[in-house]
Amino acid sequence: MAAAPFKLMGKKFIFDQHDVGPELFVVKYGHKGFLYRALMFFERMSYAMADFVITANATFKDLAVSRGGKAPSLIEVVYGVPDRKRIHRVDPEPGLRGGRKFVLGYLGIINEQDGVDHFVRAVADLVKVKGFRDFSAVVVGSGPALESVRELASLLGVEDFIRFTGYLSGERLLAHISAFDIGVIPDPFNEANDVMSMNKVFEYCALGIPTACYPLRETKRLLGEAGVYAPTLDPAGLAAACLSLMQDDGLRQRSAAAGAKLSAETFVWENEARKYVETYERALATLSAGAVEPAGPSAG
Repeated sequence: MAAAPFKLMGKKFIFDQHDVGPELFVVKYGHKGFLYRALMFFERMSYAMADFVITANATFKDLAVSRGGKAPSLIEVVYGVPDRKRIHRVDPEPGLRGGRKFVLGYLGIINEQDGVDHFVRAVADLVKVKGFRDFSAVVVGSGPALESVRELASLLGVEDFIRFTGYLSGERLLAHISAFDIGVIPDPFNEANDVMSMNKVFEYCALGIPTACYPLRETKRLLGEAGVYAPTLDPAGLAAACLSLMQDDGLRQRSAAAGAKLSAETFVWENEARKYVETYERALATLSAGAVEPAGPSAG
């Protein structure tokens, strides 16, 4: 609706899609009623109105084609990879290890759908079920669910194993994630997460941090052999993936090396930036072409 008046004036509209609203609605509210159908309708209208579509990953492009009816040639995939000039290793934050051998880390926003509760439960499984205690866990980030996961850690009796830093930026952020021995992506399987590109994938790979995660469709597409995947879609499975990395030095080194290789060769911001700019240049070129008046018949 925001684009319609401008389209009437001959402007070009680029739909830059970073989330799948219908799937996220189901995750947050648990049903497919009127509002879900409305989101599906407005998504289709956005595709139909758009001259070009930019999607956050290849799975979103598939959706734009299959349920949006958009021609693949009008869709560009631009991954939100970080600029490696801005994310790099620094001296690790002292004290995060707490005298233990490993640091399990989470970096990101803490919403209900982000699975930080799975991370907390995985820590409890490691300590109380699997009997492994030689690690500390760090949650870097903030969000609406922060207090509830703090309370969960206390309820499960693992508050001594988990540190919640809150929001960090700049050098402090880099120092904390540089201390991670293993990066955890606890986003659980659901309709939205299965097709999302997690920023944590790109960030962990940029620092060469081995990654434990659930085998979500888009996560596996991105990480491939660099990921160590939970054998079951629950916190016990996530704990098993973390434990395998902590107990197997070779696996940990292979995962780190594969992630660093992806960051150096595939997750390259300059390549993504070029695709992004080229989409705008295509839109401007078609706008300019449409503004040229056709030549009339010559006089005389």
